[in-house]
Amino acid sequence: MPILPLREDCLSLVTQINHRSTILRDRFNIINQYSPLRMDTTADLIPARFETDVSIGELINNKINRMLKQYDRIAIGYSGGIDSSSVLCGFLKNLHPNEYDRIIVIGSQDSIDENPGLWRRIKNTKVDARIVDPTDVSDTLRNVDADIITTGWQGDQLFYGDTAGKYSETYFMPWVDGLSIVAKDKFGIDLTNDQKYQANQVWQTAFDAFDLPVKTYAQLCWFTNFCCRWNHNTMYCNMLYYGSKNWGRVDCFFDDIEFQRWSVSNFENNFKHNGFANPAYLKRPLKTYIHEFTYDIDYMRNKNKVESFIKTKINPFQYNDPIYCLTNEGLKKFTPQSESKFRRVDFALKVYSYFLK
Repeated sequence: MPILPLREDCLSLVTQINHRSTILRDRFNIINQYSPLRMDTTADLIPARFETDVSIGELINNKINRMLKQYDRIAIGYSGGIDSSSVLCGFLKNLHPNEYDRIIVIGSQDSIDENPGLWRRIKNTKVDARIVDPTDVSDTLRNVDADIITTGWQGDQLFYGDTAGKYSETYFMPWVDGLSIVAKDKFGIDLTNDQKYQANQVWQTAFDAFDLPVKTYAQLCWFTNFCCRWNHNTMYCNMLYYGSKNWGRVDCFFDDIEFQRWSVSNFENNFKHNGFANPAYLKRPLKTYIHEFTYDIDYMRNKNKVESFIKTKINPFQYNDPIYCLTNEGLKKFTPQSESKFRRVDFALKVYSYFLK
């Protein structure tokens, strides 16, 4: 299979379309060989399916108890969304109310508005809840005194790819057809028959390695989220703390291999949890876990996806912000020399060119 120019190759073409123009690496190193970029060749282990049914609530409880044994004071970056709400509920379920002061919850009024039922349950307890302006959430977390900071990041990657939800007509289409529609609508790109054929051939090698029958566009979006967006999110979450006293003390709660095994084990059901047709189905297993603590049936039935990161009212991609790249020589920082505004993607392509084969 020939290596095509950047943004036309099978890896970056698909990840850009599914993930907001971002060029991502396959963390399992199955299809990085087809990229024109010099990619890290280390590979994560493909998660094995569980041999018996395991609930995600059981896995949350197990991790919470491991953390409580390891750390005294734990800070939670709380958006109010389903992922961070399930993490917060996990601590509240597994701690005695007299120990609630071991957790620090940092959020904004948006966090309260997104899950008022949970907030009512904790506002008169010993929980150290700090509500700040949305633009101050990141700085507050960077400077909080805690042994570890945890977040709900990687929750999305367990369940689905939200691109399919935004293009509901593509949900059950053959994935190449769905990809073509989104490519045309988002980027004005008409995929050629050769591009479709090569993408199908290359990505099928990854599907086969997982022994998963990826057929529909919804399943492809989950797969690229799980394989390619995962490490990007972990690094991005950690980068938010770069230069602060809490650098290296961040835990993406759902990053653990046990949650990854759960996601792979539930591949056949993941498409049901998008919520594009009915909000009640969005991340239903996590909502059920939350409901067991809050008994908030309205949240269970009606909570839908909110862009929690965008909601913080911070533009994470300012025109003249530096781009960081994690390399085998450590962290590299690329800073634009021009003070004037320019297309962010142009600068990104200049950075990527540094790593071309």
